[in-house]
Amino acid sequence: MLALSHEAGFKTVTAISERRHEESAKEETKSPKEILHLEALILFSHNKKDEALKLLSKESLDYTPAWMQERPDNIQDFFDKMTIALLSSKPQKLAFLGLFDSLGIKDANQFLDEISKAGIEKDLAIKKQLLEVLKTYETHKLSENELISYKIFLWFLENEAASEKFCFHPFRINQLNGTLQNLMEAFTEFHKLEVLEDFENYLIKLKALPHQVQEAMDLMSYQKTLRIIPPTMVLIKSANIAIEMASPVEENIFYKTFAEALKRGKFQDSSTWIAKLEAILKEKVIPIFEELKSHCLDLVKDSDWNSGASSLPDGKEYYASRLRFHTTTSHSAEEIHALGESEVVKIHKELRELLAEEGFSDENKSVCELLQLFGKQKNFYFSNDSVGREKCLQKFQAILDRSRVFFEDYFDKKPSYPLEIRPVPKEKEEGAPGAYYYQPSLDGTRLGSFFANLRNMKEMPTYLMPTLTIHEGEPGHHFQLALQSEINLPLFRKIGEYTGYVEGWALYTEKLAYEEGFFEINADKIGHLTDELLRAARLVVDTGIHHYKWTRDKAIDYLSFATGYELSASVTEVDRYFVLPGQACAYKIGQLKIMELREKAKKELGSHFDIREFHNAVLELGAAPLEILEEVIHDYISKIKKRKLSLV
Repeated sequence: MLALSHEAGFKTVTAISERRHEESAKEETKSPKEILHLEALILFSHNKKDEALKLLSKESLDYTPAWMQERPDNIQDFFDKMTIALLSSKPQKLAFLGLFDSLGIKDANQFLDEISKAGIEKDLAIKKQLLEVLKTYETHKLSENELISYKIFLWFLENEAASEKFCFHPFRINQLNGTLQNLMEAFTEFHKLEVLEDFENYLIKLKALPHQVQEAMDLMSYQKTLRIIPPTMVLIKSANIAIEMASPVEENIFYKTFAEALKRGKFQDSSTWIAKLEAILKEKVIPIFEELKSHCLDLVKDSDWNSGASSLPDGKEYYASRLRFHTTTSHSAEEIHALGESEVVKIHKELRELLAEEGFSDENKSVCELLQLFGKQKNFYFSNDSVGREKCLQKFQAILDRSRVFFEDYFDKKPSYPLEIRPVPKEKEEGAPGAYYYQPSLDGTRLGSFFANLRNMKEMPTYLMPTLTIHEGEPGHHFQLALQSEINLPLFRKIGEYTGYVEGWALYTEKLAYEEGFFEINADKIGHLTDELLRAARLVVDTGIHHYKWTRDKAIDYLSFATGYELSASVTEVDRYFVLPGQACAYKIGQLKIMELREKAKKELGSHFDIREFHNAVLELGAAPLEILEEVIHDYISKIKKRKLSLV
């Protein structure tokens, strides 16, 4: 087997294992047809659809591109090929990106990801060997844009290599964003059901579902031998989701998705398709989810309600690596904890002043108590029924429409992809956050989607809705991520997901809205500060759980005290932090960094500072580690200074 090095040649699309025997490597080699499909995908991602379609017209059995055997001299080609290497074993990610459908490659949507122990090890081996190749390029020969791409990819690969010892620490089965949620999305959100071939592929993929669930259970069993067991509430909530996914056939989410699409298509012989679906659900899908439910509940006896990252093997080091991964900074847990405490105090002071203006000024009451009193006003809530939920969605749309007009002069680059506002699917409500966003497919056939969790309308007061719309919609997530997918970047940067940047940007736009007067009434300003308070409190709670070994109850109590959140909302938040160590810290860290860079640009550029140019510099980079964003903004400031001098 060829090593991925400059001397030995270049063979990325073969799924290179961790130096296994040659016969194992041979089994993992991509077929010429698969290679051709992936090559076409790269062309399409560069807006070269005609070239991609022309390539697909070739006789695929004879297709062997030159880059299979040699290292590209052009680093842009390397970026494309390494992206293929990383995506070729992730059919669910490819379906999410929405590239193959646009090229008429239907059979690519028959498969699910490999999530086994061997698959995780193989993926890590590919990344380590890609790192070897990347380091062979001479950076002084790269263009400015190539160097930025190099630094981003280097950061990613070095971080992955440094975290190798923790590759089995994450909980793949959880209530928030693991295998269960990914499977649900693979079948209900990201699998088009338009022509008969789509339905056939759906059934083929559904037959493969039990294998992936079994891989997840096998992985959980292996993790148990390493003393890595999810917290008790994670297991219980995951078991509840498995019960939902094992619903009787006609109530099952997979059945409803398939049957409703089949009915819309008005296909002949639909009863035959339904019979096939029912058989797969009864014989394969429902039994495996029932088994998963039992597997989760069996682990409960060995679990603990309070097991944060520090309770895992090498736990504090693991948590430090997750903070590094999510915040993309070198801040320690102690620094982040202290920052959170100071931010909470600052925001409490601002809130107390605004609450006093609204008649809530009892000095004997904490900010938490005042927020709870403020939040009990009935006029802030829609009815907890279908009528109330529909009115809520309409209000979100009205806020979005107003934001587009309000921010017109703050940005001169805007995404062309539209945004839709949807309720979180019933099957996902229990473990889902208050809202989340899905970016559009790269081909534009799937819209950007802002999902609002309407499980309990008491958790969606109207004064929180403007900030939520800014964060998830425009100019927050949709604005940034949709634009990122449209601008001319290598594919790996189009799909980059650096939490500190992505969530930091969304939180920055909330603050921008607050500073510039988008929130017109005190209630909406209080709503904004309440959300910002949550992000500050997260710094304290996340580090409290995972570094200082707080109990779940202590974390819930602190979050409720700091934010005024109802108990149910605090429980959902805290249980999320147990699943994703460090992730919740990225929001505030990213926001503060972007604001720091904006103030630096304002100070150094004076009257030559243009908010639109600053936003261009941030957005045109696309998602990246914050330390690289800082370099880019420093370069932007230098260029504006030079331009200013040239005009003197």
